[in-house]
Amino acid sequence: MAVNLMACVQTSAQRLKLMPTPLIYTNAVTQSLASAELSADAPYEGVLYITDRAPVAIEKRIDKLKEYSKERNPFFSAGLNSVVLNQYGKNQLSISKVETFGILKSALPFGRLTDLDELEQAKGGDERLISLINRKLEVSQQKDIFIYVHGAHDSFDSPPLIAGELWHYLGYEGVMINFLWPATTARFGYFKDTENAQVSGHNLGKLIRYLADNTKARKIHLVSHSAGGRLVVTALRELAIAKDNVGGKIGNAMLIASDLNPTVFAIAISDGIAELPSRLTVYGSSKDTALGVSSFLFKELRLGQLKDDETLPAHLIELFDISNIDVIDVSGAPKILASHGHSYFRSSPWVSSDVISVLRFGLTPSQRSLSREQGRVAWKFPMSYVQDIENLPLNETFKN
Repeated sequence: MAVNLMACVQTSAQRLKLMPTPLIYTNAVTQSLASAELSADAPYEGVLYITDRAPVAIEKRIDKLKEYSKERNPFFSAGLNSVVLNQYGKNQLSISKVETFGILKSALPFGRLTDLDELEQAKGGDERLISLINRKLEVSQQKDIFIYVHGAHDSFDSPPLIAGELWHYLGYEGVMINFLWPATTARFGYFKDTENAQVSGHNLGKLIRYLADNTKARKIHLVSHSAGGRLVVTALRELAIAKDNVGGKIGNAMLIASDLNPTVFAIAISDGIAELPSRLTVYGSSKDTALGVSSFLFKELRLGQLKDDETLPAHLIELFDISNIDVIDVSGAPKILASHGHSYFRSSPWVSSDVISVLRFGLTPSQRSLSREQGRVAWKFPMSYVQDIENLPLNETFKN
């Protein structure tokens, strides 16, 4: 039962109440952007997905949304989750259908180690996916791709709702893609998820390269939650070791409530992962009791359990002075205790404000009104944060 505490945000019957409006939209400059609507010129409605989950045979599908299982697949499939707002009530997100494009033939996670005869007979999804991405980028002011990577113990149909609400507050700019890796909802499936995360992290690196090569995206941003951080760190580490910066297209990489060993993160930093993204942001909270369960199981603190600087090894702390990494301690933010203190990026308008301020507006910690004590690693929210955000001189910031 305790292992279930490490689950990602769970939804009920493919529905999710839209998270509170991020505080950044109380500023006079951004208020008009808070209630975004998808452009009429957009080529699709919903959130694109790419998955390395195995498809479910038609005769075994429970309903129209159960297209994929919790098992691993040796190749990528792509499609569209139709995410609808207000269909079942005000500020309610829901999934109306899942559309499958097919296999991405030109992006094989394991190289050419799969059944090529089967692959040649399969319907290809490359052309449809790339066409939709590029058409959406053409009508967007922010010509970027955002990839949301969910955590452990998550089904196929809940992450698209979370990605959908993030995209809503990003103003439906750019392209939002769910990377749906084979996490399991089984009660004791956490350790299988740990192994799958390693494999899918390798696959995510292949996917980043594929999108960089085949789309017109200016930047590719990575937003991960919980165990999803393992995938992002694995992907970036493999790219860094290979000296592949994918054309400098990796923008922001976010590790939110990361269920990752800090020493593993330190090793990845020493291997050069901070050289790939424009900025690497680590969010953590000392009140995250879900990560406390993981810490108990592994007998070591997790990266997302920030307790001032105690969680970070001394050799890692030294790296922050020479790298583009921001550590954000959200322990003092209000409304962070939802889902055992693990889903604060949705429940707290302060934290969601910070996330959106980075992804949509490109603000630095000081521009976001965060503060940091001299000699400390982590940035924190000041007591005056509400007033500070309302009075931020964003007109001048955006001009610069």
